[in-house]
Amino acid sequence: MIRVFRPLVSSVTVSALLLASVAQVFAQATAPAAGSAATGVSVCQVNDEDVFRAEIDKLTFAAISKGLAGVDYSALVNVAWRETGTDSVLDQRVTKSITEIQDETSWTALLQSLASREAAQSLAVSVAERTYRSEEMKKAVEAIAGDVGKQLTGRIELATLDAAQPAIGCVRAFLGPRYGSTIALQVAGDTGRAFEQSAGAGSAQVSNGDLVIESKGLIAGAVILVVRRALANLAKRIGQRVVGAVLGKIVSVVAGGIGLVLIAKDIWEMRNGILPVIDAEMKSDETKAKVKSEIAAAISEQLQTHLKEISSSTADRILDVWHEFKAAHAKVVELAGKQPAFKTFIDTVAPAQLPRVDRVVALVLSSEGEAGVVKRLDDGTLDEAAKRLPEAVLDIATDVRSLQDAIGWHQLAGADVDKVAKLEIHRIAKPQDFTAESLRKLIGLDDGFAVGRIAALPRASRDAITAMTPDRQKSLARALTPEELSSFAGYVQGLKQNAAVRLVSAVADDPHRMKIFSDATLQQAILASRDQNAAVGLMLRDGAIFDVLNLQTDFALVTGGDVSPVLMWHKHTGAVATGLAGAGLVLLMLLRLMFGRRRRA
Repeated sequence: MIRVFRPLVSSVTVSALLLASVAQVFAQATAPAAGSAATGVSVCQVNDEDVFRAEIDKLTFAAISKGLAGVDYSALVNVAWRETGTDSVLDQRVTKSITEIQDETSWTALLQSLASREAAQSLAVSVAERTYRSEEMKKAVEAIAGDVGKQLTGRIELATLDAAQPAIGCVRAFLGPRYGSTIALQVAGDTGRAFEQSAGAGSAQVSNGDLVIESKGLIAGAVILVVRRALANLAKRIGQRVVGAVLGKIVSVVAGGIGLVLIAKDIWEMRNGILPVIDAEMKSDETKAKVKSEIAAAISEQLQTHLKEISSSTADRILDVWHEFKAAHAKVVELAGKQPAFKTFIDTVAPAQLPRVDRVVALVLSSEGEAGVVKRLDDGTLDEAAKRLPEAVLDIATDVRSLQDAIGWHQLAGADVDKVAKLEIHRIAKPQDFTAESLRKLIGLDDGFAVGRIAALPRASRDAITAMTPDRQKSLARALTPEELSSFAGYVQGLKQNAAVRLVSAVADDPHRMKIFSDATLQQAILASRDQNAAVGLMLRDGAIFDVLNLQTDFALVTGGDVSPVLMWHKHTGAVATGLAGAGLVLLMLLRLMFGRRRRA
């Protein structure tokens, strides 16, 4: 009857132990930690990182130690023992060990074990060693240790919540007075995210320049992962340690109980010597309870040994996170540490905006120095750049290495500043080179190549080009070289209306004509001519090189003072050169007739 109800009683007992353990965990997790918020804060208000690290180490160690103080390792091992099916593994391995030794030992030696305590103990040691040093039992013990580790992880996750708030308080006390609450908050947040946040962990926010903790999960995540890693390594090492610790206990129990057990044995069983007794003892609940007890003790001792390692690793990691943050935001941290006004400004910046602050500060320092940072703090432009300027403005500032120019483009272009960045106008010109209207016209082309060509022109020339239709601007910008486009703009700007219209129409129809007009001397001559329309017409007129009619017409324009003589040379180079050569010959002939030949001496 007792055997029938024994499993039921065992199940009820284990369940009760589990419920008690869970209730205890829940009670400790939900109970407030008296005085924990203030722990270590005064110690952390230092300029010494070693003192800061030591305080984090102490807080973590105390929290985990407190959380593990009430752990019932035996209950955890009982659950793991059942979950991993170790009962069956042990029984099968004991049977196998008994069979192996029975086959290897002579009948006389087995009988001798009944009469000799030493012989009986030798057999017991052999069976125990084969059983507990077997691969099956090693894997079973390691599985138990791993399962207990998982259960402990959940317990430690809850326990470390008690350390999170004072740890964050320590970070705040160490960093806040020197660098502001935003930097302190960001480092605390990065600490948790660098590992893994525990499930359901909340966040922290900056409110009224102060640090508000909404959850303790930030620091807890750091501790939890370190603990999990330590327990994973522990599960790998603990199997062999348990084998050695349990073996001596088993041998002692078996050897000590032989005399009493033999009284109940019949003659037939005596043919196997002491082996049946060893088999029964190793499979008994009492022996298994001792094995479980040894496993629980080993896990407890090993974990306690590693607690300092866990807390130390956690403190090192938190300090590493601070160093990484300081390296990533070097200039911001440096300025916050020595400029009170800048620290006050940083306290108004959301953590997500810190990368923008980095960009803005780097830009101002590179072009204006620290004095520029202070000046922009005073006039509000630093605050505007860090919090409100579009990303396109910061991109422009990065390209031109000037926050002032970028702000100028924003003021000029307004909502179209992203188009300025996309078309790269800021790389070619300055905002003061444009009016809002001229910039709007240029942006309206929406052609990066044409915009680049036109934007590179001087302001007056650019205005002359942008006065044309968008299609004509694009075609000219693509057909003419930068030098030809600049020369063309000079014509449009300097010619009177009729002459300008005539030239624009001609070049628009055939852009190659600008190769003639791009000569600087010719341009000056056309613009200086009294009749610019006639001058343009002279250069555009087609005809043979020695067209007598055109020569007479053009010569009349030159001699009449309507166009510059330079145009005659550019238009009729061959004819003028021939005429000059002919005139020279005639002059030589006249000189010869007048003075004759020189007589020889």
